Amino acid sequence: MVNVKDFGAKGDGCTDDTYAIQAALDTNEVVSFPKGIYNSNTVYLRSGGGLHLEEGAVLRALADKTKCNPDDYPPPNRVFASEHVSGAHFIIAYECENITLSGKGTIDGNYKAVFDVNNIVGLESSHPHYEFPEWRMAQMIFICNCRNIEIRDIRLENAQYWNCFFHGCENIHVDNVSIWGDPLVMNTDGIDIDCCRHVLIENCHIETGDDCVTARGNELALGRHAPCEDVEVRNCYFASVTCGIRVGVGQGEIRNCRFHHIEMHKTCIGIGICPSYRPGSCCMIEKCTFEDITFDGLQPLLLIPCWLGLTDTDDPAIRPVRDLAFHRFKAQGRRPVQCLGPNAPGIFENIVFEDFSVKLVEPVLRPVPHRWTKEEFGVFNIANFPDLDVSGVTAEAEGDYPAFCRL
Repeated sequence: MVNVKDFGAKGDGCTDDTYAIQAALDTNEVVSFPKGIYNSNTVYLRSGGGLHLEEGAVLRALADKTKCNPDDYPPPNRVFASEHVSGAHFIIAYECENITLSGKGTIDGNYKAVFDVNNIVGLESSHPHYEFPEWRMAQMIFICNCRNIEIRDIRLENAQYWNCFFHGCENIHVDNVSIWGDPLVMNTDGIDIDCCRHVLIENCHIETGDDCVTARGNELALGRHAPCEDVEVRNCYFASVTCGIRVGVGQGEIRNCRFHHIEMHKTCIGIGICPSYRPGSCCMIEKCTFEDITFDGLQPLLLIPCWLGLTDTDDPAIRPVRDLAFHRFKAQGRRPVQCLGPNAPGIFENIVFEDFSVKLVEPVLRPVPHRWTKEEFGVFNIANFPDLDVSGVTAEAEGDYPAFCRL
């Protein structure tokens, strides 16, 4: 381990320490940051190295777009112009192995450097947020095509976009990490697992302005087949203005995932499962279990074929969603559960509920109109699932609502 101050870093909260930090990282050693505030633009991790932030150490993004990585680096990088997101990242690891981020310090995305926190739009909507800036950084931590990654004990906060993105990686361990995102900053996902295998996330506390943890299968950017598989998420606390757990997105495969012993509070959607984010882009989802989960928020479960809702015809690219199991799930919410299958039979199959308990509390909200076409609704709503067995479901409401409603 090397000390970043031996390479000229000041850690005074004023100096741009980018060059000193990068010089230390280029030794391929883990770089230690003593207590202080270290300002930096994009830095690149090297194999065998990483960052160790001691208690009281803050690594803070300067977000100078003239000094960040270019939008076309690394090659799988993507720009999301509709969300006013560049291709810039704070910390990048590309084609590395044996890297660590550790310590009791903080990585700070410094969203206030680009967002006007006095300009809030959508105050009358269900999701008010700061107006998008002209430019903002993308994923704060971008780890792509890497193997043997460990992130432990640190705090991630104030991201401008997603906090931590793993793409095309294998052998990932995230332990005891705390993530906080201002709920008024849109798209601040906690941990996104995309086309990765052998992943363990445990003992994490995540509160964000978007999904807390996602399992994705977006192979297009990678340019190779890489299923998202063998993922375990356990012993975590989630709070989100969107999904606590989100499964879907991409054109690849998501399989063999287990989410268990998770508490979700103040969360819009507990579990959101959807193979197609937009028509023509659909992934396969199979062999996923959700066990020992407690939810208190808006909508406990949303299982749908397309995020935009029901349509008269299926997405031509629709792929199977099968072998999902929900065990020991206890939920309290204001918007009902929805399990909406595609029109074609045999696409969504073998969905199992066991000891699944959900209660609607006042004031109850009706299902989102573009996802439920009937005026009537119950605590647990089912469409295009003629054989769905709900004998393991207990559904009740404080108001006068039927336990089950089938479309």
